Amino acid sequence: MNFTETLRAMRNLNAKWPQCSRKLVEDKANGTAVIQVLKREIHGIVPVNPEGGKVVRANAVTAAVEAGNVYIPNPARAAWVGDFVEELSNFPNGKHDDQVDAMTQANAYYNEGSGYNLEAIVGKRR
Repeated sequence: MNFTETLRAMRNLNAKWPQCSRKLVEDKANGTAVIQVLKREIHGIVPVNPEGGKVVRANAVTAAVEAGNVYIPNPARAAWVGDFVEELSNFPNGKHDDQVDAMTQANAYYNEGSGYNLEAIVGKRR
């Protein structure tokens, strides 16, 4: 996405999911400008600085996924799950990797002492 498309997507997602309290935005390239433009308009924007490349970050969450500590909803309740699982399965050789990257960023954020206990939140939904 270019800068304008990213702004539009952030605004649309914020309108669709107003209960979302954190919006992680990579503080690199266009992300820095997105943060600057939207930080007063959209509450909960959190700049993140990823460590390593996408493959390194994906490898870092593999144990959590294999241990069953990453919740993925039933595809019957969430239409996006099929595409997400397919992207995960094809990584790093698939055509797309944005959802994989977002999942690894979220996992790193929640596991780095962000003050949120993801297991406690997800456990309530099971």
